[in-house]
Amino acid sequence: MSHFDKLAALLETALDLELELSPDHRFKDLPGWDSVQAMRLISHIEKAFGIKLPIKDYLSAETVGQVEALIERLAAK
Repeated sequence: MSHFDKLAALLETALDLELELSPDHRFKDLPGWDSVQAMRLISHIEKAFGIKLPIKDYLSAETVGQVEALIERLAAK
């Protein structure tokens, strides 16, 4: 499973969504997306990928693809 597929599954679970997500999906456009969901997702990501996301980098990401790139960079360390 790719990082994107794993991230998309986490998003679908966290937000209880059934969407065809793409790397270009903007978080602010996701149904139900708010700051609580953002913080919930960071917890899920850190557990699922075994990484520690810098909050500043995570919150500055506007798209799913940008978070995927951040995960890939951190997972490669």
